[in-house]
Parts: sequence; structure tokens; C-alpha cells
Amino acid sequence: MPGEGAFDLAVIGGGSAGVRTARVAASLGARVVLFEASAIGGTCVNLGCIPKKMLAYGAHFAHELSDARGMGWSVGEVSHSWPDLVARKDAQITRLNAAYEKLLVDAGVEIVRARARLTRESGVLTVHADERRLRARHVIIA
Repeated sequence: MPGEGAFDLAVIGGGSAGVRTARVAASLGARVVLFEASAIGGTCVNLGCIPKKMLAYGAHFAHELSDARGMGWSVGEVSHSWPDLVARKDAQITRLNAAYEKLLVDAGVEIVRARARLTRESGVLTVHADERRLRARHVIIA
């Protein structure tokens, strides 16, 4: 086991790969620290897959409602609120960020909300984040 202030594993990046790696390593008994300067979840959750799917799904309703009329459905006046759709997307992303963070915390992973930088000092890898300097036996850049 590492000494005080040292970790078995430092994970740089809180996207899906970093979250999974950190959580599994911690569940196997490793002392793990994860560095993420932005929201937990990475590009897919925060900027890519999830937002795109929510917005694309919301956009298809106009077409579906139009088709419904041709299939015997009586559809009243329809309107759309872009701010409501964006708020729903943002709420879903916030929920996922919190879920990922809870998984990490529950597994015993220490989360450092800062951008990490690596150096080698006397042959030992050191991770710098803001004013902190942490040593790790292994480092994964995710």
C-alpha cells in the first residue's frame, strides 16, 4: 500500500473510461485518485452523445405529430419551447454527472477537481494539480 499522500493509481480524465477504470480499481482495493477539471462524464455525457440524442429526439416530435394526423389521431394545436428542451437536456446531463460522481465516491475514489500535470521527480511519477503534488504507483491518462 502506498504511503501517506500517495496512491496506487492516478486516473487523469473523468470521462467514461476514466470513471470505469477508477471505480473498478478502487473496488479491488486500490487507493485511487481521479483528476477532472470539468464535469464528470467526459465528452459523451457533457458535449456529445447525450446532448445530441436529447436534441435530435426532441426535434422528431413535430414530424411524428404530423404523421399522427394521417393515422386517424386528432392532434390539437402544437407548439414548441426551445428553452424547455434545453433545460430538459441540461437536467439530464446534471443527473448523469451526479450519478457518475456518486459511483466514484461510493467506491472510495478521491476526486480532484483540477487539471493534472505529470512530472518525474527522482524517478517517481508525481501528479500536480493546482497546489497539490500527489505520488502514484501507476498513472492512466484517460
